[in-house]
Amino acid sequence: MEGKYYVYVYLDPRKKGEFVYGEYKFKYEPFYVGKGVNNRYLKHLTETEKDTENLFKFRVIEKIKSENLIPIITKIVVDIEESEAYKIESELIKLIGRRCDSTGCLTNIVTD
Repeated sequence: MEGKYYVYVYLDPRKKGEFVYGEYKFKYEPFYVGKGVNNRYLKHLTETEKDTENLFKFRVIEKIKSENLIPIITKIVVDIEESEAYKIESELIKLIGRRCDSTGCLTNIVTD
C-alpha cells in the first residue's frame, strides 16, 4: 500500500477568493484537510450526524448540500507513502489553522 496515499482538501464553493497558505493556493476557502487511500476523500460526503467523527465538518458539508452545491475536493499531493501523507496533512492543518482554536478556517479537530 506504500506510495498510494494522498492528501486532499475540501473547499467551500460558496466562498470564492484567493486563499494562499505558503506554496498552496486555492480559489475557494478550504474547510477540511485529510489524507487517505482509494476513495477515502469521498467518505465525508455520505457521513451522517450519528457516524461522523467531526460534527464541525459534517455541518459545513450539510449546509453546502442544502444550497444545492457540493464541496470542491482537490487532491494536493498523490502517490506518497503514509508517513509523508501524515506529515503533509499535519503541516497543512497548522499552516491554514483551525476554527476550533481560532487559528484559521479549517473544521479539522486533530492536528496530527
